[in-house]
Amino acid sequence: MPNLIQLHEAIALIAPIHGVADTGGGTFRIDWVDEPAEVQEEAAQEAIAAYLAQPDPPDWDGLLDDLQDSAAFGRAFAAGNESVAASNALQLVMLSLSGTKRLPNLVYGFNNLRSAMATTSAGDFSVSELEWIVERLTARHFPLAGFDLT
Repeated sequence: MPNLIQLHEAIALIAPIHGVADTGGGTFRIDWVDEPAEVQEEAAQEAIAAYLAQPDPPDWDGLLDDLQDSAAFGRAFAAGNESVAASNALQLVMLSLSGTKRLPNLVYGFNNLRSAMATTSAGDFSVSELEWIVERLTARHFPLAGFDLT
């Protein structure tokens, strides 16, 4: 779910408000400056529904923490010590996670990392490691499209 400030801004465009509070369970309290007209109240409820329908943004820092502490990426770091291609791909993955936070770069770097790892003694990720990576990507709200996860 996006930032609550975005919901506040959307409702403030409908009518003046003091603020919006998340009261839990997908419900919100709107503190109106003046009593809203029925059409304004309906528009605010539509804004809340649109807000709730938005997916959570990717958790870049959480995924970075997960991967850095994993045995799978320990092997990726070992492959990076053997191969310039693996090192370059790993650097792109790490830069994407910690700096640019650009999904296309992360996907490209990850896919190249797998190809490069396969040419080293570390080898490619195992099936169980790939399953764990899929689980972490999903838990951290990353779309799986484009990642070579087979």
